[in-house]
Amino acid sequence: MTMDNITSNNNANFYWWFGVVEDRDDPLRLGRCRVRIIGYHTEDNETLPTEDLPWALPVMPANSAGTSGVGWSPTGAVEGSWVVGFFADGSDGQHPMFFGTVGAVPGGLDGDDCIPAGGNSASDAAGDTGNTGNGGIASGPFMEVAAKFIAYFEGICDPARNIGDGEITIGAGHVIYAPEAKTGYVNIGDGTKIKLASANGAGTRITRAQSLKLLEFDLQKFAAKAKAASGPTWDKMNDNQKAVMISYTYNCGPGGLRSLMKKGLEGAIMSGDIKAAAEIIKTRGTRTGKGMGVLTGLVRRRAAEAVLFDTGRLPG
Repeated sequence: MTMDNITSNNNANFYWWFGVVEDRDDPLRLGRCRVRIIGYHTEDNETLPTEDLPWALPVMPANSAGTSGVGWSPTGAVEGSWVVGFFADGSDGQHPMFFGTVGAVPGGLDGDDCIPAGGNSASDAAGDTGNTGNGGIASGPFMEVAAKFIAYFEGICDPARNIGDGEITIGAGHVIYAPEAKTGYVNIGDGTKIKLASANGAGTRITRAQSLKLLEFDLQKFAAKAKAASGPTWDKMNDNQKAVMISYTYNCGPGGLRSLMKKGLEGAIMSGDIKAAAEIIKTRGTRTGKGMGVLTGLVRRRAAEAVLFDTGRLPG
């Protein structure tokens, strides 16, 4: 595609689209994602596999050089992210580009659906100046395992920036909301406070070790939710298995985990059938909404959770 192809398209031939990311493993390391576009691509994953979707190129802000390795990282969207974009080649529809993520999923959800519920969500942040207590959950080894696992799939945002959803994100999905920004720092939970580089936190640097600590601190509330949703199975599980419950809750919400328990996970854990429990984890929560196809990224995540639950082995 040449610049002439792009500039020749007028408004009548300009096509906006909305879709969900199914693959971000860009071999060219350009931050491209394979996106299943609503109303343009079939929802049937077998008819149109993820690997046959065209790569969508991210549009970076004007204050990012975008060349010679200079500027912000073009990464941010992950498997399951909903993004908005346009076709650079108009009605041909072969060169999608996206410029933002949308923090919502259209349509209802059922027990096999998975809406990313991670980070310190807006509802959690309302009236909250930062991270709160852990609801009776001790910060044991399972918290460390959960943080490492989730960071592997979420990635690390450094420096803090708007990754396309209008909010400033730092580390492994931590959003710096206004109440926290007013304090002038991010508390990562071990007595360390990271001073913000600007009024809204944009440009603040964070190390990987600090990101993991911050994520572990953020995960305390998700651990409490995971414990509640797990019911009597919580005390039957080891640290790795509890970490999987936290990861699933972070990714799919406590309702998703409760549904999973009702669909056989509770019975398998209570009876000590770890293989059966791992198989249930592996095969559920791989879509982001009713009628949506199975997402490759969620399949990988569920498979990795099943391995961690069964063998204690982390991905990577």
